[in-house]
Amino acid sequence: MKKFYLGLLVGIGIGVALYWIVTHRSYDEAFYFPEGFEGCSYVVYDLEGTPPLEIQDGAIQYRFNREGLVLTSSPQDFGWEGRDHSGMHKSSYTYVNEQGEKTSEIPNSEIGFVSLGSYSVNGRTQITRLSVPLKETAEVCDLAYEELERKLDGKLGPN
Repeated sequence: MKKFYLGLLVGIGIGVALYWIVTHRSYDEAFYFPEGFEGCSYVVYDLEGTPPLEIQDGAIQYRFNREGLVLTSSPQDFGWEGRDHSGMHKSSYTYVNEQGEKTSEIPNSEIGFVSLGSYSVNGRTQITRLSVPLKETAEVCDLAYEELERKLDGKLGPN
């Protein structure tokens, strides 16, 4: 009888663990930059009329243009909506050619402090952005609001 209860307890434990794993799945992040890109890059969230982010092979895909921008209609919590945090996940950084084919991995040592934040400037609605600095400009990207505004004005027109 003890074996039965022990087996039942182990079975319930495995079931609970599998349920938790499936319902708490976190997505990895894959960042793709044009070959040779250096400097400040930004993901700008919640922009109407822009494409949503995609998930491929278990990773949220961030494909930066030549100006270092990803403009998306997706919210900043895309992939983990309704949760307190994104959980454990991996981030990969890759250079791609003009056809979008991977050419080389970017070492983590060349990625600066990646930060998520929001701000409002010049009457434009609140901008939520993820800053991803590459190479030598790592320390200045989080406060380069004017640069981001200029890039957005070039893509979306002045507000």
